Amino acid sequence: MDELSHLQNAAATFDEVLNYGKPSHPLNFPEPQFSVVSRVNASVHNPITNETAVVPNVFYEIRPDGLPPSRAYWVGRKLKKAIYGCVRSCTVLRV
Repeated sequence: MDELSHLQNAAATFDEVLNYGKPSHPLNFPEPQFSVVSRVNASVHNPITNETAVVPNVFYEIRPDGLPPSRAYWVGRKLKKAIYGCVRSCTVLRV
């Protein structure tokens, strides 16, 4: 419980929760959009350091109109285990 002590509601008693009133509905999220992607090892350039490296686990969308994607995602380290897998950090790459 100590790692949650910075959260104001993490240590609230049941009576305190009741006094806050009725719960609100969760936020609405947009419907997910699915598309065909490709996972590759990609050559990535850092314009600040002027370095180029080949990195694994880069995902990009294969567009049905044949145009190149506007961005790709470099999947990084695991941040947290989850019930259905894990949460990973990703870096958005400009194509």
